[in-house]
Amino acid sequence: MHTISLTSEQRNRSMRFIISDLRAVFQSCASWMSFLNLPRFFATVLDPLRRTEMQPSLLLSILALGVLAQSSELERGAKGRQRALKLLDMAHGALQSSLAAGWVDVGLAQSGWMIMYFELNSHPLQSWDRSQSAMLLLDSLVRLFSLTSLDAGQHRKGTAGSIALESLRHSISGNRDIIMYPPTTSISEMVTQPTINLWPPQPQPSLPQFNVHGQFNPQPNPQVFQQPIPNPFYSTSLDPLDPILPRVHGSSSTMPPATAGPSSGHRPSPPHTHTHAHAHTHSHPPREERGCDCARLSLKANWPSVKEFAPTWATTIMWPANLSEAEFRKEECRRLVWSSVAMIANMNAYASVTPQGIIETGVLFVREFENFALQTPSETLALSGLPIQVDDVWSLNLRAMLLLHACLRVRASPTLSGAQRAEFAVRAWLEIDDIEKRLERHTCGLTSNYGFASVEMLFSLRLCVSYEFKRFIPQITTTGSALFYRDKAESYLRYLAVAFKSVWDGIRTATPGDKELNHRKVLFIFWFMSGIKKCIVLWEADSTLTLALTTACQSASYLEYFLMYWPATRLRQIWQGIRYQLVEACFKAGLPPPSAAIPRPIPRNDAASVAAGTAPQ
Repeated sequence: MHTISLTSEQRNRSMRFIISDLRAVFQSCASWMSFLNLPRFFATVLDPLRRTEMQPSLLLSILALGVLAQSSELERGAKGRQRALKLLDMAHGALQSSLAAGWVDVGLAQSGWMIMYFELNSHPLQSWDRSQSAMLLLDSLVRLFSLTSLDAGQHRKGTAGSIALESLRHSISGNRDIIMYPPTTSISEMVTQPTINLWPPQPQPSLPQFNVHGQFNPQPNPQVFQQPIPNPFYSTSLDPLDPILPRVHGSSSTMPPATAGPSSGHRPSPPHTHTHAHAHTHSHPPREERGCDCARLSLKANWPSVKEFAPTWATTIMWPANLSEAEFRKEECRRLVWSSVAMIANMNAYASVTPQGIIETGVLFVREFENFALQTPSETLALSGLPIQVDDVWSLNLRAMLLLHACLRVRASPTLSGAQRAEFAVRAWLEIDDIEKRLERHTCGLTSNYGFASVEMLFSLRLCVSYEFKRFIPQITTTGSALFYRDKAESYLRYLAVAFKSVWDGIRTATPGDKELNHRKVLFIFWFMSGIKKCIVLWEADSTLTLALTTACQSASYLEYFLMYWPATRLRQIWQGIRYQLVEACFKAGLPPPSAAIPRPIPRNDAASVAAGTAPQ
């Protein structure tokens, strides 16, 4: 057996390719992946010693996503998609090898998350069976590490996140005699495990530096990076822990250190902001005045460079400062769980528009939020001494996602009686109204992001509840069918039309030099399909709502074009069935059907196309 040795130039070249693929992932992925801390992640990848402690399956699965993101027909094409599948198979193999060898740490759960995210994207072998298998793998790894009970035994009452979750539990449970679904375990049965240090101590992380052409320049020594790579989040002329932007309200830096750092004090509490507050219930409705301070707690406000490295993460919540290494790793695990909740909720939101579209998953551990003993990101910030409003936008989004999980569990339960379903339906509907009212008070502009926006998640919830429990929905203030509020449906359709047009403009003008590479965001395919299906459902409920069909027809042309970027037989078959339904609905309503014109071929952005002058301008 011969050992392969690489020259310094070969190592540097390989590292440039790896960094390029990693950048492609973070620039095109959904905000759900923000459980990764970019400076720490790149510090691990770029350090040869620390890289040996990294699970191979994690790096391989992320690289598979990076290759896939660059494998539309505009870029690498079918060969790139096949290469991404090979990398995914290698990630699966590495994960199984680590389990067999006893090399078990939380990196495996992160790998499982990446594998599931890959299966949600369009690729030649995509199927619901593969998606369900990946989802069960992730769920089993979360259960293996007991990640949902990291904070068991801790007093959490009165913090922002706990109030949101307690409100949700109270709203949809009500009578304690009603059990929505047989729980897998209970919090009282959970035993707090001793903290195990799964990672060696790590120095201060930093992000890689790129030149004006967006290329990564590694250090000359392929084995050891002698000089620290400049961190674009921070000014090189200041202390490494001082941010480029001035501190807001006298706060300390929000850069999460690898070790505990000196505290520079807490921010003064702004008006109407509470670190500890009384729980909100439906007997105390939210005040009508609008306004919030969520924007100052967003990642883009505290890490300005995140807009370059991961644009869709800009509206996610910031990382806490001055945490010890152990606490910071626990926070990474917490965010991994909540990201898993978000991803599975969004996956079901796409699939559960109609009763036939529900994904049969059985009992998922991450769905049983009533057994969670886990701080939310908002709670962690509040407990670190940072004032945060009770109804922050991130906690409200979590409430919506968890409510969707509860609705799907009730729908799938074979044991609940009609009376129990009726009571749950009313409580779920009122909970949706409550979340919607609280979101309307926000002025931060953070309620939507790549993935399901809050507006879409809440409307999906209304449809989900309506199908199963439409006999029990309150009729007050409705102006149309009992299936939905007419005014809410029209508002949603207008929002959807604007969102479709905005995304389409980004896709149509896509070039490799764009900061927003929307053509790489494969999940937009399912977002378009889901929106069109909702439009058809709304029209079937009220045939006078022609706005639904016109919105669907317009977005159908956008989807047809985008499918040319990501050709897949299965996706084409699914879309063909939806399109037949749309055409039939248009004929019945006396409206023109979607255009049957075939979109023009997509000009490639390879060297040959550029030389021939056929690349998009």
